[in-house]
Amino acid sequence: MQITVKLYASLRWKQFDEAVRACRPDAVVGEVVDELEIPRADVGIVLINGLHAGWDEVLQEGDVLSLLPRMGGG
Repeated sequence: MQITVKLYASLRWKQFDEAVRACRPDAVVGEVVDELEIPRADVGIVLINGLHAGWDEVLQEGDVLSLLPRMGGG
Protein backbone atom coordinates (compact mmCIF):
# COMPACT_ATOMS: atom_id res chain seq x y z
CA MET A 1 0.00 0.00 0.00
CA GLN A 2 1.14 3.56 -0.55
CA ILE A 3 0.90 6.61 1.70
CA THR A 4 2.22 10.15 1.48
CA VAL A 5 4.53 11.29 4.27
CA LYS A 6 5.04 15.01 4.92
CA LEU A 7 7.80 16.20 7.23
CA TYR A 8 7.92 19.69 8.71
CA ALA A 9 10.62 21.99 10.08
CA SER A 10 13.58 20.23 11.73
CA LEU A 11 12.26 16.74 10.85
CA ARG A 12 13.15 17.46 7.20
CA TRP A 13 16.86 17.61 8.00
CA LYS A 14 18.64 15.02 5.83
CA GLN A 15 15.23 13.66 4.79
CA PHE A 16 12.57 15.08 2.47
CA ASP A 17 9.66 17.49 2.50
CA GLU A 18 7.10 15.11 1.04
CA ALA A 19 7.36 11.58 -0.34
CA VAL A 20 5.13 8.72 -1.41
CA ARG A 21 6.19 5.61 0.47
CA ALA A 22 5.22 1.98 0.29
CA CYS A 23 4.30 0.22 3.51
CA ARG A 24 2.66 -3.03 4.44
CA PRO A 25 -1.12 -3.19 4.78
CA ASP A 26 -2.23 -2.38 8.33
CA ALA A 27 1.02 -0.57 9.10
CA VAL A 28 0.83 1.81 12.05
CA VAL A 29 2.25 5.31 12.43
CA GLY A 30 5.02 4.25 14.82
CA GLU A 31 6.38 1.71 12.31
CA VAL A 32 6.68 4.35 9.59
CA VAL A 33 8.41 6.80 11.94
CA ASP A 34 10.83 4.07 13.02
CA GLU A 35 11.58 3.17 9.37
CA LEU A 36 12.41 6.84 8.72
CA GLU A 37 14.83 6.69 11.67
CA ILE A 38 13.20 9.71 13.29
CA PRO A 39 13.35 9.49 17.10
CA ARG A 40 9.78 9.40 18.40
CA ALA A 41 10.79 11.90 21.09
CA ASP A 42 11.46 14.44 18.32
CA VAL A 43 7.90 14.20 16.96
CA GLY A 44 5.42 16.50 18.65
CA ILE A 45 2.35 16.27 16.43
CA VAL A 46 1.15 13.39 14.26
CA LEU A 47 -1.65 13.94 11.76
CA ILE A 48 -3.38 11.53 9.40
CA ASN A 49 -5.34 13.34 6.70
CA GLY A 50 -5.23 16.47 8.86
CA LEU A 51 -6.58 14.81 12.02
CA HIS A 52 -4.58 14.12 15.19
CA ALA A 53 -3.37 10.53 15.47
CA GLY A 54 -1.33 8.33 17.79
CA TRP A 55 1.57 5.94 17.31
CA ASP A 56 -0.74 2.91 17.05
CA GLU A 57 -3.10 4.43 14.47
CA VAL A 58 -3.51 2.09 11.49
CA LEU A 59 -2.74 3.66 8.12
CA GLN A 60 -4.91 3.13 5.05
CA GLU A 61 -4.12 3.25 1.33
CA GLY A 62 -3.69 6.86 0.18
CA ASP A 63 -3.43 8.39 3.67
CA VAL A 64 -1.35 11.52 4.21
CA LEU A 65 0.83 11.20 7.31
CA SER A 66 2.16 14.56 8.54
CA LEU A 67 4.86 14.75 11.21
CA LEU A 68 5.69 17.97 13.04
CA PRO A 69 8.51 18.43 15.56
CA ARG A 70 8.16 19.26 19.21
CA MET A 71 7.96 22.98 19.74
CA GLY A 72 9.77 24.84 22.47
CA GLY A 73 10.02 28.35 23.61
CA GLY A 74 8.71 30.67 26.16
